[in-house]
Amino acid sequence: MITDLDYEPMVYLTRAEIGYRSDFAYMEKGRKVYEEYKGVPGERWPIIKNLWREYGPALLRITQYNSRGILRIKQEIMPSADEGMLDGTGE
Repeated sequence: MITDLDYEPMVYLTRAEIGYRSDFAYMEKGRKVYEEYKGVPGERWPIIKNLWREYGPALLRITQYNSRGILRIKQEIMPSADEGMLDGTGE
């Protein structure tokens, strides 16, 4: 069960405040999850994924339709536990 659903939350990655909006954020089993539904990845997407690994505030779940048209989790990115990780607000 999920709670606290938020539509298109803004997250700032790095101290340079590179902004990214996931499609949704919610609480699942007591942890924050950001969800991204990907159709065709844009030019920024590889950069955002790499930044998320280092600076993301919580799990990023990437969901995409497979070849049979079924929505599936394609990837989950858990940020490193680095002390330099931002809290998602740029602070």
